[in-house]
Amino acid sequence: MATSTNDISQQELASRLQVSTTTVQKWENKRDFEDFIGSFPEGKQEGKSKLYNWRACLQWYVKYIASTQFKGMFSSESTTFEQQKIEGDARKALASAQMAELELQKAQGKLIDAVDIEEKLSEVVLTIRQKILTITPRISVLLNLTDDQKISLERETSDILRELAGFKTNEE
Repeated sequence: MATSTNDISQQELASRLQVSTTTVQKWENKRDFEDFIGSFPEGKQEGKSKLYNWRACLQWYVKYIASTQFKGMFSSESTTFEQQKIEGDARKALASAQMAELELQKAQGKLIDAVDIEEKLSEVVLTIRQKILTITPRISVLLNLTDDQKISLERETSDILRELAGFKTNEE
């Protein structure tokens, strides 16, 4: 059981960063990063498995990729292809991490799909329209309206619904 919504297993961490679990273990055990990017965030033992704080690991990983990229840029052994590969790997890992973060936010209910919102909003608008259409018959009975009064009320209701149907948002 995760201690926080940001805690993930070693396997999930490796998957999100597109590395092996062995690589994660090596990062955690290796301390020569500390001088220039800080040590890898330590996992918390939870039963038989370790849990890692996703945000802390992602921040460390971005620093790690950036430091690896700059380290190679100043080496005489580095080639343009190597630099491009490192940059590409960094962009791929960052994009993957960002997608994983979005998926996490969606799973936590912090991110809502625009299509879902549009469907719900359409349902609400349709329900409101249907309720407005029931106003004339209800009022007619309550106030004992004449046929001419009912027709006038229906016309007004229809005009209002037409105006609302033609409503434009600021985006349009």
